[in-house]
Amino acid sequence: MIDKIYFKTPTLKKYYNLVTNKSSNSFSLKLNEIKKGQQVEEISVILKFSSPIAQYRSPQYTWEKIKKREISINYHSPKIIVLDDGTHVISSRNIGAWVIKDSYTIEWLLRSPTLTPFFQYNKTGGRVFNTLFNTENFDLELLFTKGEVPEFSRSKIPFKPIICFTDHCDFDDNDKLNKQLHFFKENGVTVSKGFFLNHFSKRKENSSYERDSELIKRFDQNGHELFYHALSQSLREKQDSIQEFKDFTPPPELTVRTYVDHGYQVYNFTKRQETGLTDSQWANIMERKGIQNLWTYLDSGTAMNGIINQLNPSHFSLGRVIKFNGFNLKLITRTQLFFCGREDMLLKYRKIAQLAKQVISKKTTKKIVTLLINISYVINFMIRSIIFDRKKAFKYATHSPFVFEAIIEGKTFHLFQTVEVTNFEDTFSPRNIDLLIKESGAIIAHCYFASPLAHQKGKLFQEGEISPKNQSNFKYLKEKIESNDVWNPTISELINFSKEITDLKFYWDNEKQKIQVNNLNVPIRYIQYV
Repeated sequence: MIDKIYFKTPTLKKYYNLVTNKSSNSFSLKLNEIKKGQQVEEISVILKFSSPIAQYRSPQYTWEKIKKREISINYHSPKIIVLDDGTHVISSRNIGAWVIKDSYTIEWLLRSPTLTPFFQYNKTGGRVFNTLFNTENFDLELLFTKGEVPEFSRSKIPFKPIICFTDHCDFDDNDKLNKQLHFFKENGVTVSKGFFLNHFSKRKENSSYERDSELIKRFDQNGHELFYHALSQSLREKQDSIQEFKDFTPPPELTVRTYVDHGYQVYNFTKRQETGLTDSQWANIMERKGIQNLWTYLDSGTAMNGIINQLNPSHFSLGRVIKFNGFNLKLITRTQLFFCGREDMLLKYRKIAQLAKQVISKKTTKKIVTLLINISYVINFMIRSIIFDRKKAFKYATHSPFVFEAIIEGKTFHLFQTVEVTNFEDTFSPRNIDLLIKESGAIIAHCYFASPLAHQKGKLFQEGEISPKNQSNFKYLKEKIESNDVWNPTISELINFSKEITDLKFYWDNEKQKIQVNNLNVPIRYIQYV
């Protein structure tokens, strides 16, 4: 069944012993540390099968043939293949991702920067991603049967899609908050709503818990989740910000479990090294304040026509943007530079904006040459991307990061990645919702319900009121939620359910001669390739 197994990176042999054991219905694989406390850039093993893979179970819960290289089965999807002789092969636990390399080969990716991406900003504003992982023991197992195999649902409503709203409160005022409350109640939509705990803002009308607690508490009373969006809207002096972070008191009448970075607050998850606190001190403060969930400050891409399913890497490519939204050069350029994973090109793009502003405002020609050089680099990169990489999934969408654990100095936090949503009219159109239903997909939306920005099309509020198209879209979404065709959890509900999936274990029952499951809290169904 398994013809060969080896580390993708040969140097891992210095850190691990591979221990295997075969039986008629299983193949166990243990990665045992030789020496604890080592760090590596990636942990993965290559599995070579003696029979070709006939079909695999896709993240859309469909049987598919291998039509391309590098097919990723993410860690929120069942890992199931069927071989040419009719044998089903299934992972006993939901660990890492399977990358199908060809008809005989699977890479089991256990630790990788693209599997669980998170970063910190450096002093120049660049993103420095985590690229080192502590070695740890892994206990893996494959189960074999020619009979039915179980697959799990990543949704509490069996095998239905997930729409989770995480709303950033940057532009919230009391009028818009009242209108949002009414709109959500009218349409039966549950959201995770950010709020500023303290009032410190350049915008006088900004809502904050300090001034508007009774209004903000109504979100909690209406079944929504409240999360900290930093602690204040605007930036204080650095030492004042650090002290604010150390001293803040969670509202006793609320249970706040989630923190979402806002702007460039120095105590953010992605800026914490600038506080002067050690990671241990920062994590201890978060734990004492009751925080368990953190946003990675990272989007897989931008949702738009035909692009909504965070668990389908094919949604996040230049080709997909062009196919469903036309050859819009501005949109294509922004999308590629923000989401391709090339930090150097993203910094050049930002440098162009900065230099252009200086040239125009100061009416100087001194920086035109530098501006033109940067523009030429970006143009060359974009031409190559459109010609050669348009079908390639964006780097941090490749393995569909969604919800995952991170250990910060011994403290466990759950991180989540999002999809940027600015155009609600296109993103949550009936067509897109139906697409998400068809694919049994998921989206954690990073959105600004109260956005007033003139350049953003399809905003929720237009001329101070909910736009007619958004009214119609959310009425359709309401129907799908009420008919149990869509699960609409808060971010904490989603993360708590994902923990159940992590704890899920399949095992071979000799008495019943079938694969069984140990966790009845996760919906399961039995399938068979015919």
